[in-house]
Amino acid sequence: MDKRQRIAIIGTGCVGASIGMALRRSKEAPYLEIVGYDRELGVDAEVKKRGGLDKTGFSLAQSVRRANLVILAVPLSEMKQVLAEVGEHARPGTIVTDTARLKAPVLAWADALLPPEVPFVGGDPLLMPAEADLTPLRGAACARADLFRNAAYVITARAQDDARAVQSVVNLARLLEARPHFMDPLEHDVARATADALPDLLATALFRALHEAPGWEETSRLAAHTFALATAAADGDPETRQMIAWAGRESLLHALGAVQQELAALKSLVEQEDTAALQEVFATVRRDRTRWLNEARTRSYANTPPGKNWGTLVRRTFHALLGGSVVEDSEHLS
Repeated sequence: MDKRQRIAIIGTGCVGASIGMALRRSKEAPYLEIVGYDRELGVDAEVKKRGGLDKTGFSLAQSVRRANLVILAVPLSEMKQVLAEVGEHARPGTIVTDTARLKAPVLAWADALLPPEVPFVGGDPLLMPAEADLTPLRGAACARADLFRNAAYVITARAQDDARAVQSVVNLARLLEARPHFMDPLEHDVARATADALPDLLATALFRALHEAPGWEETSRLAAHTFALATAAADGDPETRQMIAWAGRESLLHALGAVQQELAALKSLVEQEDTAALQEVFATVRRDRTRWLNEARTRSYANTPPGKNWGTLVRRTFHALLGGSVVEDSEHLS
């Protein structure tokens, strides 16, 4: 009889496949059975070939039926339907978590669609620029076992959440070599929506402005890496992008106003042919952006305003999914 604990990964794109790879290379791998299922035909089989899964499931129902832990790594636009299916087939005691970029709607769906005996804890692995190499992370082809190393793994645990389930998600983050970071779901969503949706809208506006302008045929032949990188955010799932923008619309509108002011100031410098001022702006932004990237790499945010605490990085005694413990102290990210 197989006594390994089954972890079912639903959705084997970049995030799901990377989770599988990391778990299969972790110290707990001998005690875990990693099963993957993806609606797109052949994707999970390819991830298995690359070492990200022990086996693939014939269906979502078959994958989750004997699972101890279910990880939902599907687009936000598919999450409600997937939760409904998991609720129908998961056995009592199965712990469910996700990797979606918004937490409030997912938590509401989980509360409505999962039985009380199938606890849910929200999760969101944040891949910092230093780890993501500034390239879009989409599809199983970009998956790698160290994708989450040193990344912040946001856990939106609530007071009513099952303590055992919360601890299991903390354990998961540790096995991925990520850093558990606790946040309030709404606080998470506002910050996430601004940080994700604003670049998304700007990328969309940039592409539309050039694509619809006279001369695009000539411009498109010269548009290279810089333009592709600047518009990469516009390549995501449209429904998911709309949901994220809508979730943080008040903060997003404020941020868009600030961007409009910056664009107006830059336009004025160009119109006035003030090359010295324009060069100074470029130099200042380059310096500040470099500082931010370095802070993201070291997670030492020296310029965080006093009193602003975006959450606590909890380092505490934890038991791996099957045995073993590490004792650490708690500390704050800010």
